Amino acid sequence: MENKTCAICHAKISPDAPILTMGAYGNPRYLCDLCAGELDTATASREVTEIEAAMASLGDKMLSYSPDSQTFEAVEDILASAKERCEKIADGSYDFTLDEVELASDGEPILEDIPEELCESEEDKELDRKEEVKQKQLDKFFNYVNIGLGIGIVITLGYIVYKLFF
Repeated sequence: MENKTCAICHAKISPDAPILTMGAYGNPRYLCDLCAGELDTATASREVTEIEAAMASLGDKMLSYSPDSQTFEAVEDILASAKERCEKIADGSYDFTLDEVELASDGEPILEDIPEELCESEEDKELDRKEEVKQKQLDKFFNYVNIGLGIGIVITLGYIVYKLFF
């Protein structure tokens, strides 16, 4: 597991942490147990007060920890759906049969497989690693260029001040 922190609150995660969403290169965004529980409560609870409390807590975390844009969009979509569900529960128009999940013979929910084209291959991971190394080298080079420019500006300004006053 590459990312050892929660995508929402940056807390440490367990080895079997749930995945919130997959990144652009197939990198998963993991959740800590607390955030996963709050998302479950927001999307599956039958109590309006519990849903509202979970949504408020997640909203506060999103503001406090400023997650990346993919995490933000995923949580925003989930919370919008949870809000709509909560409003329907509050006015009594929600159909709870929509929440029923098909279970396998072992009692676990049946999950759809991730399509093969969305799975990241070893070649993709290696390419990502190489691109990351190249980007770090470029960043280092441009940092040196910026330092050199800064020193040049300071020397030039010093020379100008020297010529003006001496």
